[in-house]
Amino acid sequence: MLQKRLTPTGLASLEYCNRLFYLNMEKPHHGTQTVLTVLGKFEHSVIEQFYKLTKIDWKTQKEFENDYSLERRISLAVNDSVEIARKNFPTFFDQILENSESMKYRLRHLNQIKSQEMRKLLKKGMPFSTVLSLVMPFVTEKWLESKVLGLGGYADFLYWNTDGSITVEDIKSHNDRYDAFIHRSSHLAQGVTYAIMAEEVYGKPVKKFQIFYSKDCYTESFTITKKLKQELIDSIKQVPDILAGDMPDKLEGPENIKCKNCYSRDFCFSIDKPDSQEGSFYDQ
Repeated sequence: MLQKRLTPTGLASLEYCNRLFYLNMEKPHHGTQTVLTVLGKFEHSVIEQFYKLTKIDWKTQKEFENDYSLERRISLAVNDSVEIARKNFPTFFDQILENSESMKYRLRHLNQIKSQEMRKLLKKGMPFSTVLSLVMPFVTEKWLESKVLGLGGYADFLYWNTDGSITVEDIKSHNDRYDAFIHRSSHLAQGVTYAIMAEEVYGKPVKKFQIFYSKDCYTESFTITKKLKQELIDSIKQVPDILAGDMPDKLEGPENIKCKNCYSRDFCFSIDKPDSQEGSFYDQ
């Protein structure tokens, strides 16, 4: 019986590398804040605020084409998140300020994407209120869990679909496409975990998981299948043996290229070095 709750992020690390998963479970919080992780949190906060404000404004206005409140929403979402970052991440505040103008530009594009989705559904004759409930998430930063499998974690956004199913959306702030590509399978494992938990919480099927890449406003979608869910469950069954054994070896062969894009590389590689060199960055 596992004593620690498994999270979507933890199972994503298991898919990426057994050693990374082991370190995350046995030595949690070993990583340090970096500018990339902080900017990712900032962009999460901005988009979450923007969605909430947009949903309120469009519902109040009962239309979205003459969106006179767009610039106000953008300013509020960005400025509020900047103030939160000022308090929580003072070391990285200059980088956050520099990123804020880019974030405003991307929000304008995101607003266009959501407007296009609204138009598409309205053309099908759906009521405005129904369309809005489908285009905008019905819940943000939602705690989900599976008591059956011992899972728990926060999902960024959940959406209703016309057939009553749910789509889970996660925000990723990768700086380049290659980094997103090499983490693709672990992202999918994370999404399947969210799907399993959401189905248990809401009693509704989750047929799709999507990733919104905040750097270029691109959305990647995955179909959630029974096969994917069973593969994840099979992986969960391996966890007790992984944690009961010695720390897994570093990746070898073609797979070791993942180490170059691993957020725990420095810490992971320092473990086998003498104490005098602990924390150093070195090659295999």
